[in-house]
Amino acid sequence: MLRIIALATVLALSLGTMATAQDTAPDYDWRAILEQSVKVQMKIDAGYEVSKERVVPLHFTMGVPFSKGSLTTRTRFPKQKGNLGELQFLSPDGTLLEYVTFSKGTISGDTTDERLKRLFVLIDEQVYPSLTPPPEAKILGGRITEVSSHPAVEFMSLFADPARGPVAARIVGVIAPNQTDVVIFVQQTMRDQMGLAGPDELARTFGGAMLSSLTFQAYRDASGALIDF
Repeated sequence: MLRIIALATVLALSLGTMATAQDTAPDYDWRAILEQSVKVQMKIDAGYEVSKERVVPLHFTMGVPFSKGSLTTRTRFPKQKGNLGELQFLSPDGTLLEYVTFSKGTISGDTTDERLKRLFVLIDEQVYPSLTPPPEAKILGGRITEVSSHPAVEFMSLFADPARGPVAARIVGVIAPNQTDVVIFVQQTMRDQMGLAGPDELARTFGGAMLSSLTFQAYRDASGALIDF
């Protein structure tokens, strides 16, 4: 598990680590489609709270890739509890390319370093096990990074899903400017469908494009009042 792996600033992996078993790249050119896609703003805000009958401590936005005819993007925003959002990115023939979920959390600590370490443990002990990886899953490691200039922890693993085939999992926890609230972003990319060249390419996929556009808007203080960042 992640707790026995050193939290580093880089992942010491070769680009060939995530190459699929296929000799050739898939015919579906997801890189070109992502580049041409429209990013529709998804808002976790007051409107979201009303429609989903839940109060969230953190308001933020992300851009969701849409490409009519070349990409099917399915969204689900559960009411009252659970993940804040769930998305599927599929090719035109209905083949699953990526599955993304995001949720909220809180973290404590007197310094950024301490908060990052605690976030690392949160991902290890609660988030990664929720994916129910098989015992033979290969953990690539964890690293300290930034998302839109905010401190974050990134964790990656490879495993085979009985129904979906080889999966590359990327979990990113991003600390909000109030240094207490966090967004937990989980991306599961179908390796045979996407033909990834290496772990860093996970940040440049459909889910990666979402996370890279994360913008924090406001948070709730101890009284429940919204405070703009």
